[in-house]
Amino acid sequence: LATLPLALVTIAQVNALLSGYLDISVGSTMTIGVIIASFIITDKASPQTMALGVLAILGSGILVGLFNATLVRWVKLPSIIATLATLSILDGISLSLRPIAAGLINSNFLSALTASVGFVPIAFIILVVAAAIWDLLLYATPAGLALRAVGHDAQASRRNGAPTTLIRVGALVMSGLMAAIASFFLAAQIGVGDPR
Repeated sequence: LATLPLALVTIAQVNALLSGYLDISVGSTMTIGVIIASFIITDKASPQTMALGVLAILGSGILVGLFNATLVRWVKLPSIIATLATLSILDGISLSLRPIAAGLINSNFLSALTASVGFVPIAFIILVVAAAIWDLLLYATPAGLALRAVGHDAQASRRNGAPTTLIRVGALVMSGLMAAIASFFLAAQIGVGDPR
């Protein structure tokens, strides 16, 4: 279970790298997800409130990806500078919202994330299956070929009709979304909103 956040963030980073970008804001995206969970998915939260919290965390990941894409594609900053700026902004927001570790996250929610079959966490099984499917999509479909082609040579891909902007924006959004998903498992490890 301890490796699930790292595995998910690795998949997030692969999406960005395959498109020719480097996203170093994934750690802060995970942190902001944990902070959001500590405010919304509390011990007294109803199932509807927990569902709202899940949507808020996933939405924050998508917004981070769109913000990174905006900085890289339209402001024309190098991806490492843009995502470093995003990392700094998210760290500042996290520390402003939770200067110290506080806000217990719902234990039932965390138990659902850490459920297992025998000694193997269910989330790990889902991750392995999802990674295998993602690998198949990357190497056996036109969309996967387009993603890899754009990362290798965007200009040649554009000449061959690949929607390079859409592919690159999508890769950064997917990176943010995967980091947000990883934040659930980071929350399961620490159980409290901790900005550090």
